[in-house]
Amino acid sequence: MNKNKEYFSITELARLRKTTTETLRHYDRINLFKPDYVNPETGYRFYSIKQYEKLGTILELRQLGMSLPKISEYLKERNLKKSVTMLKDYYQKLDIEIQEKLALETTIRQKIEFVDGVIENSQKYINKVTEKEIPLRYMITYGKMIDISESKLELSYEIAKLERYLEEVAPIIFSNRSGAYSDSDINSISKSFPCAPMVLCEKKPKKFLYTQKIPAGLYLCIGYNGAYGIYTDSFDKVKQYMKEMGYVSKGRFYQAYQIDITLTSDKRETIIELQVPVYKKNK
Repeated sequence: MNKNKEYFSITELARLRKTTTETLRHYDRINLFKPDYVNPETGYRFYSIKQYEKLGTILELRQLGMSLPKISEYLKERNLKKSVTMLKDYYQKLDIEIQEKLALETTIRQKIEFVDGVIENSQKYINKVTEKEIPLRYMITYGKMIDISESKLELSYEIAKLERYLEEVAPIIFSNRSGAYSDSDINSISKSFPCAPMVLCEKKPKKFLYTQKIPAGLYLCIGYNGAYGIYTDSFDKVKQYMKEMGYVSKGRFYQAYQIDITLTSDKRETIIELQVPVYKKNK
């Protein structure tokens, strides 16, 4: 406080309220918190002791996340009913934001767990056949079969169109959502084959008619580096495993990226998982 004890200098007030002089200058410029007195000769700002609590209110409302325009509205012609009503309204909006953040936290955590799992277990299933019980899933697809040998761009374009119908938070990045399926029996193919682009979803979308169920059940799976609709020796390994273990293909099979270009620009690091639904011959 200056020598006559009536005013704080901008530096003193900033220090007392644990803020910065630039913050106080900004509040002055936007007419939120103006100094009580400005020396006409020096331009120095001075604040009265009466303004100390007002600044405290502004800073604490900022700590609560309230915007400066809302704080300005809060300070105008205050009364108990108005203040409580504004705080309740703000709380409701804040609660919605918190729920959205919690949902986002869950999404990010699940993505991290998924990617960590793929990386940790990659040596166990890359080019090795594993048996998996996969629960019921849904896929969004137009069902349009595309020959990848004729047009790679068309397949990517169709997947891009499908992705817009996903309703979850950030569903594509770091996830195994994009893929393709073939209605051919895996035993009937030995070269590149037509496949239909698909996007996997956690639940059936409400606004898309082209949704199909992917049945739950036993799948033979193998991870490999490749592309949709391209035959690799991984297909041969699945066929051989089926023969040795007495499994029969149910027909349609699926390809889904586990590690894709949202995670790496190195194509050698991408992983596709071939998923073939099967059953035992004696059942």
